[in-house]
Amino acid sequence: MPSGARSCGWRGEGGASGTFPWGRCPGSRDWERVGDWWHLPRQHIDKVFKHKDLQQQLVDAKLQQAQEMLKEAEERHQREKDFVSLRAVLQWL
Repeated sequence: MPSGARSCGWRGEGGASGTFPWGRCPGSRDWERVGDWWHLPRQHIDKVFKHKDLQQQLVDAKLQQAQEMLKEAEERHQREKDFVSLRAVLQWL
């Protein structure tokens, strides 16, 4: 056992009992800090997911807008095509 290290109930790799890797058993403050470290990455992950969700909503809105514009353009083209055809028929009459 390294000097200054105390034996505790902590189990290392492979389940072997021994000392805590930092030479002492973790106290409640240590576990609070570990909890803080755990929540920081979690908060970051949550922000990343929220950002991705917002990006996806923006992409979906742009796609819907593009589809509506394409539909309007196709309808306008069909009306112009029908008008030209009708005009050609009327000229022959």
